[in-house]
Amino acid sequence: MIFYGLLFNEFIIRAKYPFNTDTIIGYAVVFISQTVLISHGLLSVIVVELFCCQVISQLSLHFQLLNMDFATIGTELLVHGPQSQKKMVVSRIRQLLLRHQYLLELGNQVKELLKPNIIGQFVASIIMICTSAFEVLVAKGNVMLIIRFGAFVLAAFFQIFMWSLFGELVAQKSLGICDGIASCIWIVLDSRQKKDLSFIMMRSQKPFIINVYRMFPLTFDTFLAILSRSYSIFTILRETIE
Repeated sequence: MIFYGLLFNEFIIRAKYPFNTDTIIGYAVVFISQTVLISHGLLSVIVVELFCCQVISQLSLHFQLLNMDFATIGTELLVHGPQSQKKMVVSRIRQLLLRHQYLLELGNQVKELLKPNIIGQFVASIIMICTSAFEVLVAKGNVMLIIRFGAFVLAAFFQIFMWSLFGELVAQKSLGICDGIASCIWIVLDSRQKKDLSFIMMRSQKPFIINVYRMFPLTFDTFLAILSRSYSIFTILRETIE
């Protein structure tokens, strides 16, 4: 948008001001202020989203590490014998169980923390997609407007895709705990230890999904659903205009 304003000698954002903007000083003041405000706003959005994505990625990493720890259960009994390491295995299973419960609780806290930001981003992105698609349809023959609003649509889709990608990563890594338990050397464990592992396995069969107000679960299915509905809205707008 900044380059568009420089090339065509126009403001980045259309607005009215209580002073004359046709002079060099007036135009420079408005253009520089709009550039600073837009750059600050974009940088703020990028920083917030990078922080949120980093938090979600760290959550998925902890699920993966827990999966790897579950997969090594039973190796102590094979190396040192069942008598000397039985208490250690029981203690380790309990620690992993507590870690799993802690991760689920941490995930719920992260979900509650990020819910307002995610719902705002999703609603803003959907509105941007619809309005930009309408502008693309209206701007017949205006290549610069088509490129400009087409870039808005791609940026909005990419934003939703990144949220869905990290949310899907957490869901898959939380499901991986079940595979880690199944791949451990459970055959050397006693019935009590197997019962504890089966309890954890039953819980881990349900993926941890970051569901935003029960409206936007962060999964690839949500991204595909938004793509489908956006295309439907785009088709309706095109038929209305034609």
